[in-house]
Amino acid sequence: MTIHTPKNRRRARITSSPGPRIFRSTSTRPRIVDVRVAESSEDLSAIQRLRHRLLGSFDGAIAGFEEKRDRLFESTDDTGTHLAAFDHAGRAVVAIRLDDVSSSSSAFRPAALGELVHLGIDLADGRARSFSDRLHVGPGVDGHLVIRLLAAMMQQARRRGWVGDLCRCDPEHFEIRRTLGYRSLGVFAPGVDERYSMRELMYLDFPRSRLG
Repeated sequence: MTIHTPKNRRRARITSSPGPRIFRSTSTRPRIVDVRVAESSEDLSAIQRLRHRLLGSFDGAIAGFEEKRDRLFESTDDTGTHLAAFDHAGRAVVAIRLDDVSSSSSAFRPAALGELVHLGIDLADGRARSFSDRLHVGPGVDGHLVIRLLAAMMQQARRRGWVGDLCRCDPEHFEIRRTLGYRSLGVFAPGVDERYSMRELMYLDFPRSRLG
């Protein structure tokens, strides 16, 4: 009579059970998330659906979005560069928009722009900078993926010759931005509603090292 050790018992259990469930569970690997620039209309639609899943119709309208077919969009969506992390099904799970700061400066009240000069950031000094905004993070997404997306965004900005990034930062993303080297400017961007008026301006000078 064969005496089964715990290892043999486990092997006997697996080989005697032809059902695919056991084999699937032993070979499962983590899904790889693709972080990239949104280049197609399908990619942009996935980002707009992410906004809708997070904000819904009411809060989306307060944040300045328009709703259409379970998507939240705004008129500047076509002019900015969107980066996102997509899951294996093509759904956006975290996204951000990147613009030239000169095309976004109208989003700030003039007094705020004047304060930036006193903080050593002169947006009229002839040096191109980026402006990142609309960072949306889906449920269950950890900070490492957000950092990965922001790093990809910074690399994209540097490839365009931008020397730094100005951003409007929600309170929940403050620590992540600071981890990447952003510094708080002590200036708060205007909002449509008091829930969206606490987004603080932060700034990062990009390293001057050569891109890999």
